Amino acid sequence: MEWLAARVTTVFLTVSDEEARDARRLRISRRAVSVRNGRDPTVFRPDPAARARLRAELRVPEDRIIVAAVSRLVRHKGYPELAAAMRDVPDAELWVVGERLESDRGDDMLDLLRGAGLGERLRLLGYRTDVAAILAAADIFALPSHFEGLPMSVIEAMLTALPVVATDIRGPREQVVPEVTGLLVPPMTVGPLAAALRRLASDPAARAAMGAAGRARALERYDEAKVLCRTLDLLGVEDRSPRSSWLNSNGERPGSQADGSDQDRQQAPAASSAWPVARH
Repeated sequence: MEWLAARVTTVFLTVSDEEARDARRLRISRRAVSVRNGRDPTVFRPDPAARARLRAELRVPEDRIIVAAVSRLVRHKGYPELAAAMRDVPDAELWVVGERLESDRGDDMLDLLRGAGLGERLRLLGYRTDVAAILAAADIFALPSHFEGLPMSVIEAMLTALPVVATDIRGPREQVVPEVTGLLVPPMTVGPLAAALRRLASDPAARAAMGAAGRARALERYDEAKVLCRTLDLLGVEDRSPRSSWLNSNGERPGSQADGSDQDRQQAPAASSAWPVARH
């Protein structure tokens, strides 16, 4: 279907660079280009007040290391490996945010997580509307998926200045720069995942440095306003939206960190999740 659709399109967009390369290599489309995914850095950001508030609500001391995982509760998000790995990270607590959808198939990850033997070091937070605050209250983000596209959760964690531990698979491996913004481990393995989490849990300086580098990278590559601008440019669509009032000439929000300040930012309208992928 992709090959047939590519024959009648002038613009062929993918969310990841690797997908675009594959589309060109497989001769699906010689014009394939990635636009990436994006999130709002005024929402997902380091927030000391939210961190203190949420930890107080959950009665979590400030010095406790929190590993956060945000996703649907399905096996291919790597929960069997994450639950097993956390048994070997005794100084950290795991917060799991998400739920199982009615359409999901396979084993129930709630039962697996509850049976992992983590005791009070496991918090199943379910569906939440305050994911930005939860990430701000965490110290490490983990997504040991078996396969991905270009996960939004990694972008959100990077914008929140969290070091990311993810698997070396399509998508995360172009988001995470090993030893710079986080750590990559082989998929479906427990030992390397546990080692990566232990290393970051015991090294606050590394967490801070990787988190800061991750936010800088996300501001450059995954700011939703820049992603939307790039998409519209590739589609040849003239921008007549209110977006022009909250972006400067460099395609940045005035007052954003990329523009030299993190204060007094205006919140941008959310980008559509249904962008067109082809122009006839």
